[in-house]
Amino acid sequence: DDFWSSLYCTIIRTKQGELYYSGTNSVFGISSSVSTWTRCESYFGSISPSSIKDIKITSSTGTNNSMLILTSDRQLYGIGMNGASELGTATAPITSPLLIDTSVSAIASSEMSRNFHYIKDGIYYRCGENTFYQLGTGDNKPITSFTALNLGSSHVIAVQATRWVTRLIVQSSTSALSLMAAGWNTQLTIG
Repeated sequence: DDFWSSLYCTIIRTKQGELYYSGTNSVFGISSSVSTWTRCESYFGSISPSSIKDIKITSSTGTNNSMLILTSDRQLYGIGMNGASELGTATAPITSPLLIDTSVSAIASSEMSRNFHYIKDGIYYRCGENTFYQLGTGDNKPITSFTALNLGSSHVIAVQATRWVTRLIVQSSTSALSLMAAGWNTQLTIG
C-alpha cells in the first residue's frame, strides 16, 4: 500500500507520510528524471499523502508515462504526459492532479501500454491505447475519453490489465461470476 512502481518510476510513502520517487518525472507531466530518492508531495497538489489508496502508472517509454491516483474517499485523479489520451483528455501533459471521477472502487493499468481502467458503481470504464484490442471495442482504435462498457444488469467487481489483455470479473444479477477478457491471445492466457 505504500509502494508503487513501473518500468520507469518508483514512488514510496514513508511511515511519516512523506512521498519520494526516483526515475522519470514524466509521470508528473514533466520531461526530466532523477536518480536519487526525491520528495514529491508538491506534485500531488491538494491530495494528502495519507489519503492515497492506490496508484497505477503506465509506461511506454522513459519519457511518456502517466498515472492514476485513487484516494481513500474514492476520488480518482490523473497526472502525466498523457501521450495517448490515456487520462481522458486531449494529448497534452497534465502537470497537476486532474479530477477524473468520484465513487471509484478500483483502478488498473498495464506496463508498456498507455491505457487506464477503473470501476465505478459496478461499471467498467477504460481509456487510451488499444493496439492489441485490449479495451474490448472490437477494433484496435484508441479510446480518447473514459468510456463505459455496457453489461446490462451485470456488475464488474474486479479488473486486471496486462500489455495484451484486459480481464474483468463480472457478477450477474443472479450472483453468478464470470471472467470476461479482451485482447490478443498469443500467449493463450484468455482461454
